[in-house]
Amino acid sequence: MEKPGPSLPKMTRLEKYQNKESSSDEEVEQDLEEKVLNEAILELNNIKTKLESATKILQVELLKYGKLRQPTYDKRAKPINKAMPILWPDAFQNHPILGRLLKHHNNEEAECFGLLKNIEVEEFDDMENDGYRIKFLFGANPFFENKELVKEVRTGKGFGEVFKHLNKASV
Repeated sequence: MEKPGPSLPKMTRLEKYQNKESSSDEEVEQDLEEKVLNEAILELNNIKTKLESATKILQVELLKYGKLRQPTYDKRAKPINKAMPILWPDAFQNHPILGRLLKHHNNEEAECFGLLKNIEVEEFDDMENDGYRIKFLFGANPFFENKELVKEVRTGKGFGEVFKHLNKASV
């Protein structure tokens, strides 16, 4: 019994067309459509590669920018906190949605917001974990022991993940 040899490579429709002596117009049209489609896919893959590269550069630049602006935010916070000690409670109460929520809840929650001294936002430094941390800084209060409440918000695994998701959705 003879063992089968290596399988022959699959031929594209265009190669089959070239090997045939005669072919229908429909096969020729299908072959040309396939060739145009393959060229478009190659072009889209090249664009995707360039976009991913640009996204990585953007991530690095955003991290640099965030580090450069943080000292300015820190300097700005000091005079604001001295001049307007009730800035944040007023901001929450005047917000169109939060203000309504505070009015409908008990007075303890509104009083708790009255003890809010500052809010700090810190962006994550690594590109793998996009997102930020919000710190709510309170003075001494009868509601809870911690003077700092922290909420972390994760927005995905880098900007590239967003683009990958969009690319998958559009295919």
